[in-house]
Amino acid sequence: MWAAHSNRDAPDTQVDIAVIWLRDSCPCPESRGVGNGQKLFNIVDLPVDTRVERVRIVGRNVEVEFTPDGRRGGDVA
Repeated sequence: MWAAHSNRDAPDTQVDIAVIWLRDSCPCPESRGVGNGQKLFNIVDLPVDTRVERVRIVGRNVEVEFTPDGRRGGDVA
């Protein structure tokens, strides 16, 4: 599954990102170690039906919510 992202500065351009890669890179506290930021899971442990549930702009950052695990990542400026 892929997520499409449009650039508001260049609205005719689009970037396709693999959802599983995006979820694997999620900086949410449930996915990363507090002291070192190391991932607490392996990519093969993610549900195969992982998809983007919602995307929100929060200030200058993007917040992505994933389903079925409900994880939320942000701080992607």
